[in-house]
Amino acid sequence: MQTGNISFGTHLARNHTLNYRSFGPSGRLLPTTVPGGQYSFSMTAEIVGGEGAFHGASGMLTYLGYGSHAMSSFTQYVSLVCSAAL
Repeated sequence: MQTGNISFGTHLARNHTLNYRSFGPSGRLLPTTVPGGQYSFSMTAEIVGGEGAFHGASGMLTYLGYGSHAMSSFTQYVSLVCSAAL
């Protein structure tokens, strides 16, 4: 199981952070058919709390993306279903 967080609004005086926990080895890193050696990756996790606007949040998080072979540059997409008193 892995844990982590995603922060939003880091340029503001107050950070807004989601904390998550994976469901065991739920992530994937696979080569794509795009020339140039790109990789795609994905992960699904449980939201287990947060800070700022996400204080007390719970729900599900899906993380998708793709990047270069060396992962020196990548694009990521985050989708979530979350319950929080905003």
